Amino acid sequence: MNLDVVMVHYHAARQAAGAVAALRRDASAHGLTLRIFVVDNGSTADERLTLESLDAIRLDPGRNLNFPAGVQFGFAHTSAPFVVLMNEDVVVLPGCLPRLCDALDRGAAVAGPEFSWDLDSVFALPCTEERTRGNEFLKAAGRRGGRSLLRARTRWREHARRHWRATETMPTLSISGALLAFRREAWEIAGPFGQGYHMYFDENDWLLRIERAGLQSVYVPEAKAVHLHNPSLMGNGDRAQWASESFVRFGNRHYGETFMRRLIRLAGRPAAVPEWQPLDGGIDIPADAAWPVWIELTPSPFGYPAAAARITDRVWKFPELRGLPFLTGPLYVNVVDDAGRELGGYVRA
Repeated sequence: MNLDVVMVHYHAARQAAGAVAALRRDASAHGLTLRIFVVDNGSTADERLTLESLDAIRLDPGRNLNFPAGVQFGFAHTSAPFVVLMNEDVVVLPGCLPRLCDALDRGAAVAGPEFSWDLDSVFALPCTEERTRGNEFLKAAGRRGGRSLLRARTRWREHARRHWRATETMPTLSISGALLAFRREAWEIAGPFGQGYHMYFDENDWLLRIERAGLQSVYVPEAKAVHLHNPSLMGNGDRAQWASESFVRFGNRHYGETFMRRLIRLAGRPAAVPEWQPLDGGIDIPADAAWPVWIELTPSPFGYPAAAARITDRVWKFPELRGLPFLTGPLYVNVVDDAGRELGGYVRA
């Protein structure tokens, strides 16, 4: 089977090298013929040398096109019936590519894997948030804390756990743009990623257009990958502004400008950040907890969205989190049993 990969790169040549090596291992082990195109949206001279040494084709657009335009630039060089779009900070695990291709073979237009946050796959990343007017309103109201925050966190948790618990391929719009496998005709029918987005929310917009075109996107839990996140991007001071601008563009398009004006006013009210207990050692899980217990981990002081690990031991200790050296700020830990009861919130400085 022929498969083309479009990888959008931004000052993360070392991560791109790891991503390319993992793709090659998976393709070789499963008889896939793979072409990898690396769209270089930003690199130093040393980074370019690294990219040019890879078993991949470096594409130089001459400037930072932003993510959606970089995707379109790379896609123009592809010809395979199946295409994988991915970030340079994603490492596919063995069997990821063939399982995604199998989902496309069975009729899905777009397929996404299950993501882990760390190299040891201790914490599963959440699926993309469910984008509806009701959920956006609840999230904004949750910033006031108290019961509003608990309701928002509970609704998010129920949505995330449906995906975390899945053992078979399931239809959903909540797959991550960090890695999407799709049929060539899906792009031709729904069109390319929206060009008005610098980054973020472009895949949400595209997947909604996929659905409106009568095509299906699916989550494939048997296909696994690690999303380590680009440290150069995570440390970029413009990232929050890009996310905010993209969200407004997405919201105006899909929720309406009147709703977005109300939502922005609500979100702009003073926030009430909850208190968290300092995490100094291990956590003792109450004996009456509904097992398994979930450890939710996030840099957000509101407690979500969060990565999660399912545990069955009465005492839990903070793991190493290999591959995430950029996580230098506070991390918030919420202990939640299988029935959804929050058992304690902690902060690790």
